[in-house]
Amino acid sequence: GSIETSRGCPFDCNFCAITSFYGRSYRQKSNDRIIDEMKRLVKLGRSHYYFADDNFGMDIKKHVDLFERILKEKLDVRFFAQMRTDTIGLHPEMVELAARAGLYGALIGFDTYDTDTFHHVAKVGSVELNNKCVEVMRKNKIIIFGSHIYALPSQKKPFDFMKTFWVGRKNSDLFRMPHFSLLPGTKAYG
Repeated sequence: GSIETSRGCPFDCNFCAITSFYGRSYRQKSNDRIIDEMKRLVKLGRSHYYFADDNFGMDIKKHVDLFERILKEKLDVRFFAQMRTDTIGLHPEMVELAARAGLYGALIGFDTYDTDTFHHVAKVGSVELNNKCVEVMRKNKIIIFGSHIYALPSQKKPFDFMKTFWVGRKNSDLFRMPHFSLLPGTKAYG
């Protein structure tokens, strides 16, 4: 099953089309509604979910409550989500709770491992956060579907490409390396 617990994003990453589509609005469903949707899916025989949020886990207090409720309700579920490195790296206790509630994997945008390149994605991120994120995920035995960008404007070829490629592969169970693309409507597009 697929459940959308929130829509939009409050961040302003310059490469991302989400804010150009939704604006910077961010709306969330209540945990009551999310639990109700999960129970309905369980009744239909679905116990494996994709949380289809753009940035799952951003509201730490809300998500801690959600994971505690999944455990309290004894919902025997497994789920996958798309999460940010800062959400994971700065809140390891929430990720540990999420793993106990059923989080088994996440798509994570690591972007790069070059400290001089992070300013081109205008995103809260750093090599240190990338490494902390990997540490937290590995500790909780959560599959890492790592996304790493190449051809950012400040990357010095081929060194930065190779560094991101090899470190990204080491830090990912499933590795993805898309080309930096300027999308219409994004800040980077201009």
